[in-house]
Amino acid sequence: MKQLILILCLSACVNRPDYAAIRQLQNETARDDDAAPQPEEEPEAAPNTDADEPDADEAAGLRAVAVSALAVTIDRSALVKASAVALPLKSVTAAAFEAKPIAVAFSKSQETFQLRAADAQRQIYESVGFKLLRISRQGAFVLAKKVVADGVFAGSEATLAQTARASLKAWGIDDGEVGRVLSRKVLSQEEEPTGVSLPKLHRYKTFIERAIGGVSVIGHRAVITHGKDGAFARATVVWPPLATAGHRLATRLSVDAISDRAKGALAAHGIAAGNARLRYKYLPTLNASGEAVLLLAVGANVDSGDGEAHEVDVEIDAE
Repeated sequence: MKQLILILCLSACVNRPDYAAIRQLQNETARDDDAAPQPEEEPEAAPNTDADEPDADEAAGLRAVAVSALAVTIDRSALVKASAVALPLKSVTAAAFEAKPIAVAFSKSQETFQLRAADAQRQIYESVGFKLLRISRQGAFVLAKKVVADGVFAGSEATLAQTARASLKAWGIDDGEVGRVLSRKVLSQEEEPTGVSLPKLHRYKTFIERAIGGVSVIGHRAVITHGKDGAFARATVVWPPLATAGHRLATRLSVDAISDRAKGALAAHGIAAGNARLRYKYLPTLNASGEAVLLLAVGANVDSGDGEAHEVDVEIDAE
């Protein structure tokens, strides 16, 4: 017997940061010797991936979906969070996105930055040793060292992760707003005189996801890059200030009700079989002041058997 479920299809892109523009900005800071890997190419299992975006007609509003018995196995074990969620007492403000606080926190530089170009969306600053490209209304920036030294780093990736975390803390982010931290080596293919291409160390990258009370804020994170010598090379950060009001951080739905919603959402996206693991997450939008407003949702991460993973947003009547 078919069950009729009313689903609110969420748009994953409304008032979200313009990640294409951010990628373009970071490409503009790349030197020739930085071009081998993609600027922020992620290792497998890097934290905080964005959900699949619905089609435009799905994002228009409410629609009814007829759901048959689905051959989807639901894993609800990760649907655990604190009953009362409080926003962090300390977080970044608009003032943190000025050139000097960014440079001091991440590169430890006291150099003076000059504005080189600006339009309604972005600003480009430059100092003797660094270039800063900023989309301040979206809480995003790329700070890049102009010349990245070669060399050998004698420490560990864990040490670089601690350094990256310390930089974020110096910028104004406390531990209560930090989720997973993942460090990885970035390799490039270099051709030997014999004609054989061998992988060689190119950079170290640390991925730091934004999370509130252990729940990921989708799309918000910092990627800190260190050179072969372990020195700072680049920071790519999407971390808008949090709004003081307007968040919807809780739901009254039971886990059973959320599971039913998840099956309906998967069916609406044409997924009728596979294994789905549910997780809480916050979907951010930006208000008129460029501050992030958080909406609690559930992500249904599906291994549909075709070799690709998909995550579908599930609306859970957050309030």
